[in-house]
Amino acid sequence: MILVPVKNLSAAKQRLAAVLDQPSRTKLAQAMLHDVLAALHSWKARPPVALVTSDPYGVKLANEYGFEIIPDPENPGETGAIEMATRICIERGASSTLVIPADIPLIEAWEFEEIMKHAPAEGSVLVPAADGRGTNAAFRRPADLFPLRFGNDSFKPHHGAAQATGKPCVVLHLPGIAVDVDNPADLQQLVALPGETRAQKLLREWNATRRGAPERSVDGRLIVGDTSVFAIESKMIRAYERLSLRGLGSFVVHVGGRSYGRREIDSTMLACSFDEVERRISRRGTHIVSFSAEPNAGQIAEAFRDAVYAEKQQEGYFNIPRAQFVEMLRQKHIVWAPDGDEAFDDGSYILQFDVLNSVRLIAFQCGSAFFHDPSTLRDVLLPAEDFYGLLRNWHDAFKSQWASARKVPESDVSE
Repeated sequence: MILVPVKNLSAAKQRLAAVLDQPSRTKLAQAMLHDVLAALHSWKARPPVALVTSDPYGVKLANEYGFEIIPDPENPGETGAIEMATRICIERGASSTLVIPADIPLIEAWEFEEIMKHAPAEGSVLVPAADGRGTNAAFRRPADLFPLRFGNDSFKPHHGAAQATGKPCVVLHLPGIAVDVDNPADLQQLVALPGETRAQKLLREWNATRRGAPERSVDGRLIVGDTSVFAIESKMIRAYERLSLRGLGSFVVHVGGRSYGRREIDSTMLACSFDEVERRISRRGTHIVSFSAEPNAGQIAEAFRDAVYAEKQQEGYFNIPRAQFVEMLRQKHIVWAPDGDEAFDDGSYILQFDVLNSVRLIAFQCGSAFFHDPSTLRDVLLPAEDFYGLLRNWHDAFKSQWASARKVPESDVSE
């Protein structure tokens, strides 16, 4: 039997809260579930399918596709739901179970066939997520061959449990099943990949809407971009002729729904911010380091803080010696320094990485403690065209604003 656990979609995908509100997260989760069930329905040789859920939308879709519903009124989570459903399968005499998550919208029928083709007479098949950490499909024969424990890093425990049975365990890498959606970076990857699934169309519609309004003014503040994903905000209260000054005001960068920088109207000389944006445009495609694809943004933030600022540093980071790691950060201009310092005035940092045709931004703030505050950490992946286009839009809009502003004497510059 195929089991698809579906949690309460009205509270789905909390890790996307930085970039999507709850109604949007629910709508995306519903679209992904629809994509998964459509793929299952198109698989003509499929065994019986059951959704393990009490979610109203999940129940509705299951009925539309003619799939069974195993009620999950307590909604204990994916692990508890599958444990309960597996017991039911055993009671019914099912010889095997194939567990498929509801958030892999690029799954295709041929991938199910690959799993069944490689399934041992007794044993298991595991399909990892693209990052190798999660488990995106698990086949077991017998149906309860070993317990499943889902979470962020479930693949290694599942693989170990499968091997401990003494039965064959086949690991398959399947491109559609590998793509799940857990964090903001996954959204941009899903948009960029080929396909026209419901989830992809929905995200592309949202992206098109956001790109439709490149800049706006709010209370005299110039805002370019979508503050829930990535935007630049500035305000100039005084303009100067000298290019090394340009103006006095504030400069804030929004990443994943959080702002970094100070909004006090006299917090920075805007020439520093303008020049840094100009440099980032000119260096497009050069912010490349070997660890940019490391999935744990917190580890990257900690490595940066430790390597650059700790009194007693580690010997290395991501298999790179410390001296080489620090030099890599410097040469590739990874740290965004919009006000001339390495950190924003509020103690926050933005690290920029060019990753193929995308740009990854890791933003965080350090308070009184040495290391970053995890509640301030944001990790966003943007198409490179969007990111550098937004930089150019802000650059041109600010330059026009400065050119038309009345300039005041430089004697008014505060010391």
